[in-house]
Amino acid sequence: MTWLGLENFWELIDSMISSHNDFTRWAAVQELPVFVDEDCEKNILLDEKSKYLERLKQDSNKFVRIESENRYKMIAFKMLEQELPKKERNKKRKELENEYKSILNFDSLSLNFSQYLSYKKLNNYTMSQLEEFFDYYIYFNGFHRI
Repeated sequence: MTWLGLENFWELIDSMISSHNDFTRWAAVQELPVFVDEDCEKNILLDEKSKYLERLKQDSNKFVRIESENRYKMIAFKMLEQELPKKERNKKRKELENEYKSILNFDSLSLNFSQYLSYKKLNNYTMSQLEEFFDYYIYFNGFHRI
């Protein structure tokens, strides 16, 4: 990150969330992992993750909002996971995983766009190519109805 001129991770996240580009803000959601450490992260990093996810849940782009909300739910579940009975824990985990699979998430878009670039033998791309692919992708996968 120092090559970006940033001293710490949270500066990078803050700059991504402050971006005017929807895709950059959407990518920031992926940088806030669901993993929750037992003690340390609950007190320190979790507050930061929550703060940034709260901002992203208010984003102007509906796909950023939806995925941020899902990420927020997953982190909340991870914090309470050990307190739930095994049957209830498995049921809730499955529900959240199915919900994640049903939304247009940045991971799947990124994977499909990478495959598209590979198929076209392109090493780089423009924002207009990404936007065009995105429009095509959401239309043909039914996400335009969201």
